[in-house]
Amino acid sequence: MHKYTSTSKWIVFNNKGKRIKTVTLKHKSNLLYEEIEPFEAGLKQQGLYAHRAECFKRDDFKGISFREQLECLCWKFNDNGIIIGWNV
Repeated sequence: MHKYTSTSKWIVFNNKGKRIKTVTLKHKSNLLYEEIEPFEAGLKQQGLYAHRAECFKRDDFKGISFREQLECLCWKFNDNGIIIGWNV
């Protein structure tokens, strides 16, 4: 059994940039990526994405839509409003 020492919060959203839920990952302090890889693989199978919640705590995000926040965080959408990638 693993002894967890840290947590990280993630905001999960669909391919149209609609917020679905917030997830907390528990991990050993320097082994976050051991938890992220299966987490992201599971999201991908469901057609979902995630971004660290702490990135959304910006003063300039007040009053703008969740999709606009995603665009500010380098998520790209096609002309039909579907996510095509991050930082592309």
